[in-house]
Amino acid sequence: MNFSVLMSVYFKEKPEYLDRALESLIHQSLQPNEIVLVKDGTLTPELDRVINSYQNKYQSLFKIISYEKNMGLGHALRLGVEECSNNIIARMDSDDICHKDRFKEQISFLEKNPDIDIVGSYITEFEGDEDNIIFSRITKSSDSKIKRMMRYRNPFNHMTVMYKKSSVIKAGNYEDVLYFEDYHLWIKMALKGMKMANLPLFLVNARSGLDMLSRRKGFTYIVREYRFLKRGYNLKFWNIFDFISLLITRVTTRFLPKFLLMKLYNILRN
Repeated sequence: MNFSVLMSVYFKEKPEYLDRALESLIHQSLQPNEIVLVKDGTLTPELDRVINSYQNKYQSLFKIISYEKNMGLGHALRLGVEECSNNIIARMDSDDICHKDRFKEQISFLEKNPDIDIVGSYITEFEGDEDNIIFSRITKSSDSKIKRMMRYRNPFNHMTVMYKKSSVIKAGNYEDVLYFEDYHLWIKMALKGMKMANLPLFLVNARSGLDMLSRRKGFTYIVREYRFLKRGYNLKFWNIFDFISLLITRVTTRFLPKFLLMKLYNILRN
C-alpha cells in the first residue's frame, strides 16, 4: 500500500530537530513512497540546508511545497493534504521522532481494517535527551470510546495519525483554527460518521516540556480556545451546556501556575 507523509515546518523550528525528525522517517522499516514537506513561509538558511540535503539525497521521495509568507499550520496542512499523491497520508511533526516500525504497524492495521478512516497511536514525550521520557499519552482505541472522549478532550495525538485523504477532504480538510487545527478536523470527521481507531502502541516520541505549557496559558490562548469551542457549538457537536462547561473548565486551567498545570497535564495524559 503506497502512502505519503505530510510535514509542515516554519522558521522557528530548530534545524537539529528537523534533521532528527526526517532521519526517523528515512529509517522506517516500511518506507513511504512520498514525503510532502510544506515550508510555511521563508525559512532560515540552516533549515533550508537540512531540507536540501535530504532532497538531494532522496530526490524521488521528497515533494517540497513553499511560499513566502507564514500562513499558519492549518493553511499549510490543508495545502499539503491536497498535494499528497496517495490516498493514505501519515502526519508527522517537524520536531518529533517516529518509532522505526510506526508506518509498518499502521499500514498493517489499515490493510486489515479498510473501513477505518483515521488511526493514531500512543506517544511518549521527552525533554532534552530522547531517553528522558517525562510523560506518555494513552488514547482510547475503539471508535465509540474515541468519539466519547472527543466530547471533552482531543482523542488523537496529531503527530501519530494516518488517515485517508478522501475522508479528510470530504470532512472539509484542515482550517485556520489556531492551536486546534487537528481537534477541529476530528470533530468534522466524526460528524460525517467516519470510523476512527488508535493503536495501543507507542509509535512516536514527541518533544515536550515547560515551553509547550507556556503556549497554553494567557489571554491569547483563551480567546483561541473560545473560538474553537464556538465552532464546535455551531457545528452542533456540543450543546449549550457542553459549551459553557468546557469553557469554564478550560479557562480556569489557563490561570493555574505552571507547576500545577504540569501536574494536571501529567495526570490527564496517563
